[in-house]
Amino acid sequence: MKTPAGVAPVIMSLYPRLDAGQLELIGSLDGPTLGVAGPGAGKTLTLALRAANILLLGRAEPDELLLCTYNADAAGELRQRFDAVTSAADYGVSAGRTRVCTIHSLCARLLAEHPERVGLRRGFRLLDGDQQANLLQERFDDVFGPDLVELEGRGWRRPPAVVKNALKYFERICDEAINPRDLTRSRSAFIAAVGRCYRRYARRLLDENAADFAHLQAWADLLLDDDEVAAEIAGAVRYLMCDEYQDTSHVQERILTRVSEAHGNLCVVGDEDQSLYRFRGATVRNILGFDRRFPDCRVVELTVNYRSHPDIVSAYDGWMGSADWSNPDPAGAPFRHAKTIVPHDPSGYDDHPAVIAIDGRDPDDEGKQLGALLRFLKGRGVIGGYDRVALLLHSVQHEVAEPYLDALDDAGIPARCVPAGSGRGRRGRRHTSEELTITTIHQSKGRQWPVVIVGSLDFHQPNVDPVGRSLAPYFLRADAEPARRIAAFDHMRQHYVAFSRAERLLVLTAGGPVHQRFDGIWDGARRWRGLCPGEIEALARQRFEPRERAPVRETLSRTGRLTLRLTGVDVHLGKAPS
Repeated sequence: MKTPAGVAPVIMSLYPRLDAGQLELIGSLDGPTLGVAGPGAGKTLTLALRAANILLLGRAEPDELLLCTYNADAAGELRQRFDAVTSAADYGVSAGRTRVCTIHSLCARLLAEHPERVGLRRGFRLLDGDQQANLLQERFDDVFGPDLVELEGRGWRRPPAVVKNALKYFERICDEAINPRDLTRSRSAFIAAVGRCYRRYARRLLDENAADFAHLQAWADLLLDDDEVAAEIAGAVRYLMCDEYQDTSHVQERILTRVSEAHGNLCVVGDEDQSLYRFRGATVRNILGFDRRFPDCRVVELTVNYRSHPDIVSAYDGWMGSADWSNPDPAGAPFRHAKTIVPHDPSGYDDHPAVIAIDGRDPDDEGKQLGALLRFLKGRGVIGGYDRVALLLHSVQHEVAEPYLDALDDAGIPARCVPAGSGRGRRGRRHTSEELTITTIHQSKGRQWPVVIVGSLDFHQPNVDPVGRSLAPYFLRADAEPARRIAAFDHMRQHYVAFSRAERLLVLTAGGPVHQRFDGIWDGARRWRGLCPGEIEALARQRFEPRERAPVRETLSRTGRLTLRLTGVDVHLGKAPS
């Protein structure tokens, strides 16, 4: 194959099977670039190859390259892929100077270099969630006392509830870069009280020489308002790349845009169909409107799926595309990029039922069918252990997860809930390495299993964001979507993520009539009870082994005190030193 323009020959020799979309993104060097990457499209490898390609072509020095992603594990995996590529290409040890980080750690670095510009001092502490809550409990009267009557009128009656609820508002104020003075002038007595409490809390953080994760970003954004500092920071970066752009907040978008202003070489990659974190301040408008904010933007689609059986890809792609994503406003951005996800090698998979539905008459019947299916898969050797299986739910709270845990118990199937806190520990069952994982759809993001079960399709819990709804009038930019459609859109995106975690078998379950929103994928699934003998034998002949993935190295230790060294300055993470 002829080497495409803009791609180093050594990249082609090391990775000869890259698809057209991957090669286009790797070779898109200058100017703004938007990569729209569907599930299982190999975007982490592609980003690592793009970064290495820039170095191999001599377009930048290693320390002029900056890669950001959404959490420490993802940054660790991206770092590992990048190091492997540059090592295989024999670039040299200097590639280690390239920065691969989370947006939060980028902000921590900026503040560590210029703390006095925002009112901090050298060696400031970074507070985790527990420390935030403790600080507010200790300073409760100072922060909330003058406005406690208004807060209690909202139903925030006990100090722990006040702290928990207030932090949600404080974090969203930072995420949306809201001016708290605008809140204090609100006609709503409650919003005005929240604004005043926020200002007192921010002042308390500075007095304590501390920052929480939300203020890392808010203060980094403020720091970049200083033209001298912004020029210094932006001048040190020639290429900036950001992964999972669909989950960035407004303030993160501002920071990334400002850091890239000097050169304009900003590449963002993501998938609006997998946007899950609105309740944490993420806004899908960033990715939907990127090519409008940068009219000369190059848009590259990564739509080849390397993860899932072709029937699974066809099922979730067709289901997602069948919904109404149209924007009645001709001047507005579409609510979804029109794309079709295609399997990498349709002929490389055996013909077995890959999308199965368990249509229980009631939750008890649903559980019995699920237990029977899993015992069949294990008994016939389709799966070597139950650790090849994940059950994804909208919540693992007691009332949601308990019926499934009971059914698995009755079937003798070991299982554990992630996050921990409900289920196996209470029953005293000894954990094994072959446990089935029960987790939330949100926790499943970025992961994959040979067999994925998506439960409770007969239940619909609207995704409600009361904090965002209260503060929306003070956002600097209006939401990209009509308020009346947000719940439906987010529900679709949530389950699109769930369905696309499956590699070889997707199981849909319900203990009653499914929500009508799932009709498009439910109606096309084969019923477990209705499989014919030939289909059962075709399934029994399979051997579902997990795909091997490069291990993600630990980026932070699990000790009580963590230290992040940034340009010679220590920022203490976790518990403060005694």
